[in-house]
Parts: sequence; structure tokens; C-alpha cells
Amino acid sequence: MTRAIIAGVSTLLSAIALSVVSAWLIARAWQQPSVMDLTVAITAVRALGISRALFRYLDRLASHDVALDRAAAVRVDVYARLAAAPSVQVMGLGRGALLARIGEDVDALTERIVRTTIPRWVAVITSLVAVVFLAILTPLAAFILVMGLLVAGVLVPRLAARAERSSLVAEANEDYVAAVDHALSSAPTLRVRGQLAGALATAESAEAELRSQRRRGLGWAAGASGLLNLTSALTTAAISALAALEYTGWAGSGAAAHSPQWLVVVALFPLAAFEAVSTLPEAARTRVRAEHSLSRLYAIPGAEEAETKAQDEPAAADAEAADGSFPTPSAVRVDRLTVGWGSDLGTYNLDVPAGGRGVVVAASGTGKTTLLMTLAGLLPARGGTYSAPGARFIAEDEHIFATTVRDNLAVGAPNASEEAMWEVLDQLGLGVWVRGLPRGLDTVLARGAEDLSGGQRRRVILARALLTDSPILLLDEPTEHLDDAGATEVLRLLGFQEGADGHAAGSEEIVPEGAWSEEIKPESAAEIHAESWGVPRVELPGARAERTIIMVTHPR
Repeated sequence: MTRAIIAGVSTLLSAIALSVVSAWLIARAWQQPSVMDLTVAITAVRALGISRALFRYLDRLASHDVALDRAAAVRVDVYARLAAAPSVQVMGLGRGALLARIGEDVDALTERIVRTTIPRWVAVITSLVAVVFLAILTPLAAFILVMGLLVAGVLVPRLAARAERSSLVAEANEDYVAAVDHALSSAPTLRVRGQLAGALATAESAEAELRSQRRRGLGWAAGASGLLNLTSALTTAAISALAALEYTGWAGSGAAAHSPQWLVVVALFPLAAFEAVSTLPEAARTRVRAEHSLSRLYAIPGAEEAETKAQDEPAAADAEAADGSFPTPSAVRVDRLTVGWGSDLGTYNLDVPAGGRGVVVAASGTGKTTLLMTLAGLLPARGGTYSAPGARFIAEDEHIFATTVRDNLAVGAPNASEEAMWEVLDQLGLGVWVRGLPRGLDTVLARGAEDLSGGQRRRVILARALLTDSPILLLDEPTEHLDDAGATEVLRLLGFQEGADGHAAGSEEIVPEGAWSEEIKPESAAEIHAESWGVPRVELPGARAERTIIMVTHPR
């Protein structure tokens, strides 16, 4: 940061010196001296013009070097906090809030260095040098300049900061990002459900609110800008008048005590000096945004805070193996497990033997996905107990990265062999497609999931899951977006019976209390129990030939 400050000060001092020498040169040339008398000044003007551009370039290099280092450190810290924070808190933020944290909030902290910290130091140092220089020429003018710089450097930034605080741009922008993201990412589903128009209307409303919040601070911002210009003009006028009085001898000397060059330099000097404080209003606004972003980022608990919080809460699940390894499949046992976010969504009883299969059939919004997330340890249980050591949750909308097919498959299994990848791809019906790509496994999916059909995406996600070493797989709608033949083939591969993604026959069929239809309603609504279903006679492709698998689906 020191290099950036030095470069910034050098840039402004070069600009001030350029103004001083140029003013002296113009006034001296008016007297029509010999060219030799102007040679040094002419050369100095050229040198200062070049040095100003050079120092500006060095300033940008140094300041952005600091800013980018800071951004990298902050992003690492943010991701570490998100990883260590309770899943319920992170997921409760929503995609729009997460995008704001990772994007705009981190950028705001980066801008705080480039547009706040460095400009403030540069303004202070440059202003001191300017005042000292003017005090050598005329102490009274230096006093006037000090008053003007204090107004422009202290009062004006306060008004600008108030303009930023008076609006709720950050909150409105977060809502806008969330609304637009929802409308874009869920457009096909919303269109089918007839809800796309409503989602677009919500996005338009959020955009209007964002514009409204931005306008709220315009009054104070305009006042700050106007006061800065007025202060600069009044200070320049006052110093020019004082210089004229001193030049004509009206200030007490009785005769002209200075040269015309002195008069021009003193009169124009404040215009150059005010360049040092011209960036402070924006610096103040940036500081307010950065403080707000910092408070939002550090509202996410760090690793130590999350660990302390976790130690204070009772554990609902059995502990996993100390080294994280499970040589054999694990059983899943659930005893009156109540799941939910802000309220209870359902209570489940479940007992799946090691290597067995289970199916949860329930309507949308009844907590099926929440059950799987709870079993995987991503959400705290709201009641009851469960045991699912080593469980891995496979979301329906898992992200497909804009990288190679190989890297996408290796997300959960970085050490997976190419042979294992081809085995899984062939079993899932993706082998022919991948072999037909220009570079096979090393083909880049430039647009991520957009380069895949819905069925291909589901199969890639399943392939990724089968390559992991998890003894328990919790699958969220694994046959969604697949045709009947494709769904049947996937279920057979996973060891489920045909039709298990609708009303399972022979598998465990679990329905949360209060969420069933008449045809799948259990005889005892007060107690939900599931019958165990043994290990299927199939060997799974991938890292484990035998696993415990539970999937959730909605009634068909």
C-alpha cells in the first residue's frame, strides 16, 4: 500500500507542479522575453506532463496489486466461512444473497482500498505539501486554502456518506439479484406451472425498488457535489482577490511587491490543490458501502465460531468414523425424526439395513429433500434421532461446472481413475455420448449445464455420486427429466425395483404425517414406520459395489 500512496502523491504533485509551471510560463511569455529564458520552463512542462501520466500508471499498478491481493484473501475467507457456517444459515441466505456476498460485497471491500484508504492518505499528504508551498508565497492565502480544503475534505465527504446511508441500495440490489436469478434459472419450470409472468413481475418490481433506493440518496449526493464545487470556486476567488490586493500594494505594502508571474501562480494554484480532495466524497460513499458489506460478510460465523456453536448444540446423529472412512455400507436408522426449516415439515421413522434400499414418496413441499439434507448432516434435526454415518446428499440441481467432463465427474472423487469413470458412464448410458465428444473426457462444457440436456445432466450427477466412496447415497429425484425407459434403466442399475420412483413395491415407502394422498395413506397416521428391504442382488459401478441408497420422489 505504501507504494500506491507514494505513486498517488507523486501523480498529484506532478499535476500541481504542472499547473504552477504552466501558469508561470504563460505569464512570463506575456512579457515577451527571449526564448532562452523560457527553455527551462518549457522543458519542465513537458517533463511534468509525462511524469504525471507515468506516476498515474504506477499508481494504478500498485493500488490494484494491493486490491487484488486483498480480494483474493477476502474471497478465501468468505468461502471458508461459508463452508464452516451451519448449512441452515448458508442455505437460508438464498442464491441472490450468496451472489451478493461472494460478488458485490467482496468487490466493495476491494474498492475500499483503491477508492478510500489510498485516496485519503494521498489527499492528506498532497494537501499538506500544497499548503506549505502556498505559505511560502503568501501565508494569508495559505490560511484561506486550509479552510477551503477542510470544508472540501471533511464536510463534503460527510454529506456524501450520509447520502449513501440514507438509501438501502444493498438490500434492494440483493432482492433484485435474487428475483432475476429465480426468473432466469427456473424459467422452464415456471412457464410450465404458469408462474413465469409472476416471476418476471417480481423482478420488475425489484428493479423499480432498486432505482427508487438509488434516487433516495441523490439529493445528498448532489448537495455534496455542489458544495465541493462551490468551496473550490469561493476559495479560488478569495485567494485571487487577496493576490490582486497584494500585487497592487493594497494589502499594506503601498507598492507592487510581486511579479505578474507570482500573481498568476497564486490565483490559479487553488484549482490544482483541490484536485487532491476531489475524490474524497466518492471515497466516503465507498467506505459506507464497504462497512455494510463487511458487516454482512462477518455475520457469517467463521470456523472457530461455527465449531463453538456446534459444541453448544446437542448432536442428533451418531458420530462418523474418526478417519472419515467406512469399509462397509452403513445402515440408516431414523426414530421419529422431525425435519424442517422454520417449522416442522414431517416426522419420519426409517430403518434401512446396510446395503439396502429405501424410497420416500411424498408430495412436493412436505420435506423430502429436507429429510435427506438432515440425514446428511447439512441441517439440524428438529426432533428425534437418526444414524446415517458417511451419508452423501446428491441434490437434484447439483451444479455442472464450466470445465471438462472429467473434472465434473471428479468433483466428489478427485482420485477417481479414468477406468472407473468410463465404467460408470457406460453403465449410465453416457459412454457413447462422451466418446463422441471432440476430446472425450477432456472436452470442456463451456456453458456448464446448458451444454447438457436434462437427462444427460441427471446422469452426470449420478455418475459423480457413484464415483464417490460414500457408503450411503441420498438421491433427490434421481429419475427426474428421464423418460420412462431411461428411468427404468437407472432404477435397475441402482438396485431398485421397476416403478420405485412412483409407488415402490417391495421397497420402503415412507410418507410424512399429514402429507399423503388417499392411495398411499398408511393405516396408522399417528406413527409412521417403514419395513426394511434387503440388499439387492446387483453390483453398483464406481467406487463401491455395495452401498445403502435412499431416494426421494413425489407420487406419480
